[in-house]
Order: sequence, then structure tokens, then C-alpha cells
Amino acid sequence: MIDAAGVLRLIKVRSPEPRVVSVYVTVPLDPAQRKGMPAHLDNMLTPGAAPNGEAQAWAIALRSDVPRIRNEVSAHASEWLGHSVAIFACSPLGLLEAIPLRRQTQERAMVSERPYVRPLLAEVQRWPSYLVAVVDRRHGWLFRVSGEGISQAGHIESPTVGSKRFGGWNGFQAYRNDQRARRLALRHYAQIATALMNAMGGDGVPLVVGGQEAETSEFTESLPAVLRNRVAGTFAVDPHTMTAARVRQLADAVMARWEDDRERRLAAALADEAPGALTVIGLDACVAAANEHAVQVLMVPDSEVRPGFSCTGCGALALSDGPCPTCGGPTRFVSDVIEELAVKVTLEGGSMEPVRDADVLGDVAARRRFPAASPTA
Repeated sequence: MIDAAGVLRLIKVRSPEPRVVSVYVTVPLDPAQRKGMPAHLDNMLTPGAAPNGEAQAWAIALRSDVPRIRNEVSAHASEWLGHSVAIFACSPLGLLEAIPLRRQTQERAMVSERPYVRPLLAEVQRWPSYLVAVVDRRHGWLFRVSGEGISQAGHIESPTVGSKRFGGWNGFQAYRNDQRARRLALRHYAQIATALMNAMGGDGVPLVVGGQEAETSEFTESLPAVLRNRVAGTFAVDPHTMTAARVRQLADAVMARWEDDRERRLAAALADEAPGALTVIGLDACVAAANEHAVQVLMVPDSEVRPGFSCTGCGALALSDGPCPTCGGPTRFVSDVIEELAVKVTLEGGSMEPVRDADVLGDVAARRRFPAASPTA
């Protein structure tokens, strides 16, 4: 898996010529389909399919890297069943890296001076690190989930009452037993909340809660507001038969729904705003804002790919050929200017928000850090 630091590391990989091959391919579950993967990769990596006269760059780059990519897929396909994987190869740089993704993404192959990372930026945004608390009235198991996997972050065990299989005088003892059990449970939940705050630190990461339904509800209701507001959702699991892998599977499903909802809300809110001082809609306006180093949040439909140009000197972007609009220097063709835009925003401290639903946001949009400067007379 990949995290934000890993994407930044890949962004900084540079070749003086277009020699870095980036491939996003999905490994099918069907064994018969997997047998055809070498031919499928060859079709994806055909130099003749390269846009804008890049066939020569493809031919040079792929001569040495196609066999390495094919061997990597053959060696590890069984580990990636049903998942997409990003593969980056560049023989002159000694680069060969495969990164499995948690969800399937659009298949594509690119050759450029650096790895094509836009799907990875979307992966990191959609799968943030988060905490999981699996609770009952006596135990609390804490887990941390990140791009590197799942690890236990703590275990809390608290005292509880003895057997309640007696009624006492007119049930009075049973009532007292129940009240004491509830007090001990609330004290136990408070200890878990303290441990979660310590594990969370200042990051404010999302929280997923698992366990029996009655106890997860009781636990989330007892949380202080600062933690309750971080709860992405809950899942049902037997704490005494669970495994870390099962916890991650269930918690990932909760996080996927939470992220989809968050993504749609952000996109709908931006789409509803009229273009103004801080809201820009359309690729032209977003490129102009990025060239001013003004983009705070960039929202990009997943399916949108647009060719463009990048200045070889200052790195400014343009949608049409010609001198750089910022410094007047020469520009070079780029297969996906939205990729360049996303990388530029990320390196300048902004964030890219991917959007699956084109009906919610049909074009690239952005929120600026500051209004555009008024043109001088």
C-alpha cells in the first residue's frame, strides 16, 4: 500500500528524458483471464498507441522495461487478485516498484520524465490512516490502520461485576448489580477514550468502532464530542473470535462508505458555489490559479484526462501550445495536464480531492487560498 510520504517520494523521481514507464493494471480473479495478462500488458504498452508523436519515447523506454514489468506481474499476480496495481519502471534509474491499490482504478500506461501518480494521490486521499476500537464492557482493543497495514495500538481490560443470575430481595440486588455494571462500563469506556486521544495525538484521524451493536452504541454515546465527531461508523464483530485481518476488512468497508459520502458532500458544496473570488470552476481557471500558486483544494473527476503543456523552465501549465504564459519560455507536451496540475498543487501544500460521480462535479474545480489579483489598468 502507499501513503502520502510514498507518493511525494515518487513525485521527486525524475529522469532527464521520458523514460519512466507507469502502468496501472487490474489483476482479474478468474484464472483463465490471468493467463492472458502478458498479452494484455503488451497491448497496453504498444508504442503505436502513444499520443502526440511520443511513439519514439515509448519504443526506447519500453525496450528494456516491458520484460521487467511482465515478470513483476507474473511473480506477484496471485497477491493482487481482484485489485489494481501501479507499476513504475525505469532501467536507467534502477527503478522497478509495484504498489497494490485497495480499489480498482482505470487501467492506463504512460511514459514520462517521472511516475504518473494521480491515481495514487486519489488512493491516499480515499484511504487515510485511521484508528479502530473494538469494545465490550470489559475489554478494549485499539488498532491503527495505515498504508503499511494494521497494527495493535493497545489493549485495555477493566473489572466488571460478577454473575447476575440471582434476583436478591424482590430483584433489588439484580438492580444494584446492573447499575454497578453500567458505572464500571462507563469508567471502562472513559479509559478507552483516553487511550484513543493519546493514540490520535494531534492528527485528528477518523475512528471506526467495532463490537456487538448494543455495546458499540453505548460506547460511542459515551465519547466526548471531540472523539464522537471523528467516528466514521461502526461494524459488528465478535471481539473474542476476531482477527486483525477481519477487523481491517470490516473497518475498511466502513471507511469506504464514509469517504464516498465525504467526497460527494465536498463536490456538491463546491459545485453549488458560484464562481467568485475564492471558487474557480473549469480547467482553464484552475490552471490559471495554480500558476499563481493559489490553489488550496483541487477537485478532479476521476475519468477526466486532458492533454496540455508544461514550461520547461518555471513549470507553469498551459492548455495550448506556445510560449509559457508566465515566463515566456519553451513548453513541452504532457499527456495529462490534470496530473501535472494535481502534482503542482500537492507540492505547494494543497490537496487533491478525487470525485467518482461526474454528475456531482462535471469539471475540474478549485478553492483558492486568496483572491486573484485585480488586473492593472
